[in-house]
Amino acid sequence: MFNVNRANDNSCIKFSACHDGYKKLKGRVLHCREWIISENSLKIIDIVTGNNKHEILSIFPLHPEVLVDNVCDGVANLRIDTKEIKVIFFGKGDLSVEKSFYHPEFGLSVDNNQLVYRYNGDLPSNITIKITW
Repeated sequence: MFNVNRANDNSCIKFSACHDGYKKLKGRVLHCREWIISENSLKIIDIVTGNNKHEILSIFPLHPEVLVDNVCDGVANLRIDTKEIKVIFFGKGDLSVEKSFYHPEFGLSVDNNQLVYRYNGDLPSNITIKITW
């Protein structure tokens, strides 16, 4: 990990870092991520650089109690109890809901859903995820 930064002001806290764990892939892929946290939202900015075509997946496993109300045009509306959460994906990819498993303890699997944002194309790629509550 490198280019690790932290900053804050009165309205938000920012964290960012890069890693080269994908550098052995064709095109020497580099991934940088920035988290911007404010009172009612979280924004995650992923920048993937390099060359050639690659498949990029942003996967958000959801707790089994989280209900997916609607997914359309890169927006997922989620609900848990009476609370509503909106997850918005900005980029050239496609958003889907896929079945998965939650493992609350060793040897226990519970059905759940996960949000999967999939981009398959040329680098560089920028994907921004905004979560509001």
